[in-house]
Amino acid sequence: MNELAKMMIVLGTILVVSIATLTYVNQFTQPMIKENMQDKALAGLKTVFPEADNFVQSADKVHTAYSNGEIIGYVVETSEYGYSSDIRLLVGIKPDNTLKSVFVLEQQETPGLGSRIVEDNFIRQFDGQNKGLKLSKDGGTIDGITSATISSEAVLRAVEKAHEILGE
Repeated sequence: MNELAKMMIVLGTILVVSIATLTYVNQFTQPMIKENMQDKALAGLKTVFPEADNFVQSADKVHTAYSNGEIIGYVVETSEYGYSSDIRLLVGIKPDNTLKSVFVLEQQETPGLGSRIVEDNFIRQFDGQNKGLKLSKDGGTIDGITSATISSEAVLRAVEKAHEILGE
């Protein structure tokens, strides 16, 4: 058998073993990853409406928040593409259409720049606001993150999308 054939058999064997190992690991870890995402989503719901004692999924990506049997608001899951990734948010909207709060569920923006959208000094600016938000550079009330305008604008679009999803 020539050298090329031996090398191809060795590389083929390594490839098959690698694929089998990755498949096994994926099947083993996938349920844990899904459970962790569900736990994070539930924690996000509680962060958006901490006074709620129950959340009921009322529509696709919409949860109604209850306290003592009374509706206290809605939590809408939205996403928009930022600079380098999808930014997934949970947006809390009170019955009077003002924002309760915003929780960043997932993002993979540039570390130290766009990833700063999760920081309180940015995300808390949305609390109590109405729809029609703009960055301060565009005459609005939300201060964008320096050097992360695209990520900041993506969060604004996602928040506006939450209002649209509720049909308000």
